[in-house]
Amino acid sequence: MEASRYSLIAREGWMIILLACLPALISLYQGWYLAAILCLIPVPLILWFFRDPTRVVPASPLGVVSPADGRIVEINNNEHDPFLDRPCIRITINMSWHGVFGIRNPMEGKIQRQWFAPPDQAPAWMRASRVFSHWVQSDELDDVVVCKEPKWWPWQRVFYQQIGERVGQGQRSGYMYFGARVHLLLPVKVNLHCKVGDRVLAGSDVLAQLVH
Repeated sequence: MEASRYSLIAREGWMIILLACLPALISLYQGWYLAAILCLIPVPLILWFFRDPTRVVPASPLGVVSPADGRIVEINNNEHDPFLDRPCIRITINMSWHGVFGIRNPMEGKIQRQWFAPPDQAPAWMRASRVFSHWVQSDELDDVVVCKEPKWWPWQRVFYQQIGERVGQGQRSGYMYFGARVHLLLPVKVNLHCKVGDRVLAGSDVLAQLVH
């Protein structure tokens, strides 16, 4: 199943692309053809920076797919979820500053709550002063929390869904400029299908299987 309702370029980049093309259009209108060509030189780089490739979600209704592109740098099987106050398994994904920056929902369900700051008692693994998190609950009452720690722009907060909105597995849910550290907090009753060091793709790679 295709997991993207967007074009191959993230919508966050369209205004920047238009602004980058404006000097070239003006130069072309004035007949300055060489200047127009020179002005278009950075456009391919901007297109690459805001790329948003289509992802296909595997046929795994109980699967939890990766919320971000990157490398798995930590898996903790004995963690405490500071948002839902429960034991959990934490998978930490380090996004690359030159990778794809879109964030996707790990499973189908409903957005129960969003947080735009760290919890009052932030755990040691939460390094940033700003943390943006959302809680997805499935129809079978499985709870998954996705925490995003911005690397470069602590003030950014790009999230598309609202509390109470139903979301699809692998659906694009947000955008983190220049990447982030993404923590996936899972129920303890899951079968993991990943290990530290794995490179994963958002919306495509199944990290765990929920167990009922």
